[in-house]
Amino acid sequence: MDVLAAAEEDKYRRMWADPDYRRVSPAERDLETFLAACQPEPGQGILDAGCGTGRAAKRLFEAGFNVYMLDITEDALDSEVSSLLDEVDDNFDESRYFCFQEQCLWDWDGGIEEDWFICYDVMEHLPEAQVLSVLENIASYAREGGFFQICTVPDGYGSRIGETLHLTVKPAEWWLRQLSKYFIVVKSEVSDLHLSAAVTPKR
Repeated sequence: MDVLAAAEEDKYRRMWADPDYRRVSPAERDLETFLAACQPEPGQGILDAGCGTGRAAKRLFEAGFNVYMLDITEDALDSEVSSLLDEVDDNFDESRYFCFQEQCLWDWDGGIEEDWFICYDVMEHLPEAQVLSVLENIASYAREGGFFQICTVPDGYGSRIGETLHLTVKPAEWWLRQLSKYFIVVKSEVSDLHLSAAVTPKR
């Protein structure tokens, strides 16, 4: 792990220690939008890139999908998600998996390939210099496509620990240009707070 990734890991270990920070899971709240836009089929694999609490991933697994979660710190996971990870591991079935890897999204050693991905309120947390490498990584490891939700305004929580969480605050048009370098944007929607985009990787 590089120096910047290590500093970010420490920052989020401290941030996830605040119970209020984990109160809302953007992916869990908006999961039906991903399912409607991408229409993944139960049994397919979904990569949750920057899974946070893991609550959305847990819901997907319980709905019949296989799920591989990535986040910069395992401290992000809710206790019931960690318990399910242990339960699935104890009853290993190669056709039904629910996995987690502590991983920085730009300092990524690969080895993961899934049908779909979700990436909710993650991209804005990255240093701008790392945005394209993360997009390239996600495009390389998702066969069918997936769904981004990207916040376009400054964060409101980092000040609690004396940090800035949203390191790349850009308008939706800027994000669409970055996405188009590695993905075909199938559908997008812009609100006052977010860009949402269903995409397929360019091959």
